[in-house]
Amino acid sequence: DRLANWISENPLPILAVGVGILVIAGIWAVFSQEDNEADLAASTQLTATQAAYRSAMGADANAIDIPEPANREAAQSIREEAILDYDRVSADNPGTVAAAVAQLQAGKLEQDLENLAAARSHYQSGLDRTPPGNALAAFFWVRLASIAEAENDPAGAADAYVQAANVPDYPLSHTARMDAIRCYLEAGDPKAAAVIHDQLQVP
Repeated sequence: DRLANWISENPLPILAVGVGILVIAGIWAVFSQEDNEADLAASTQLTATQAAYRSAMGADANAIDIPEPANREAAQSIREEAILDYDRVSADNPGTVAAAVAQLQAGKLEQDLENLAAARSHYQSGLDRTPPGNALAAFFWVRLASIAEAENDPAGAADAYVQAANVPDYPLSHTARMDAIRCYLEAGDPKAAAVIHDQLQVP
């Protein structure tokens, strides 16, 4: 109960979920790109793909919030086409950060379409494209955790949040640990939740 009360008194930042994850990952990718021709070409293709998707959805190319088209069939078609475009970015630019970020974007669109298995496949592909210990890996773990939550697997979600929190230099590690605590409590594992809680209390 003490941990549950603590969670309720420490609301999770909005930035840690949904589009915030994608925005942070995209910004991180831009600044982590090596200054070489392959990375610049990959970044350019990813940016063009993002802009095309947002424009097709009726949003400004640089918008964070993307409106939902009134026509559901049209929205589904746009997302399906964008997924193919993001996959093309990954296929065309192996070994680049943009290729991994494209899988993060594609996975989110699959989640929007409620295709959880396909979303998991994209996130795992992106994670496999990310070097171990690279901060971008945390964003994939968070999205994998969100799938576990959608599948009513709080223990699996908690484990994924812990993986995210343990990635070096992840800027939202505190939030990931809070999510892990919440999920461990939902899974009926207060001991695991307490371990993570104690980590948050360390100065």
